[in-house]
Amino acid sequence: MTPPTTKPRLSVAYVATINGNGHWRLKFGVTNVSSRTIVTYQEGYIEVFGRTNKLLVGATAPMARLAPGQGHFVEAVLSETQMASIDGSWRYACLYARDNFRTRINRGELGAFMYKLIPRRWKGVPLTATGTSDWINEPK
Repeated sequence: MTPPTTKPRLSVAYVATINGNGHWRLKFGVTNVSSRTIVTYQEGYIEVFGRTNKLLVGATAPMARLAPGQGHFVEAVLSETQMASIDGSWRYACLYARDNFRTRINRGELGAFMYKLIPRRWKGVPLTATGTSDWINEPK
C-alpha cells in the first residue's frame, strides 16, 4: 500500500461552459486528493494548446479550505475578449496553497496588528498546490 502523499494534489474535472451577460463562466469540479488541507485562492489560468502564454483568470470558490477528500465546484470567470482568444484545445489550472502558518498570516486570520510584526520574507503566499484539468475540445 502506498503511503499518502504530503504534497498537495488536486483533481480537476470540466463540468460546463455558461454564457453570462458580457462574460463567460467555465465550471469545474475540484477535489483535494492529498492528505493535507489546502486553502483556496480565487485565481487560475487557461492554457491553450500550442501557445506558451497563459491566460490568468479570476475564479469563484465557495469554500475557503478543502480538507483531504473534500471537493467543490469552481467557476473560472472570463470576459468576452478572453473567451474569444481560446481557439482549439485548452485546459484550466486552479491555484491553491498549503494550509499553514504563513497562509493564515497572509489571509489576515491572525489580525492586522500581528501582520505588521511579521518579517517581509514571510509575506505573500506561494500557490504551490495546483490542479490541471484534461485538455478540453468543446466548441464555444
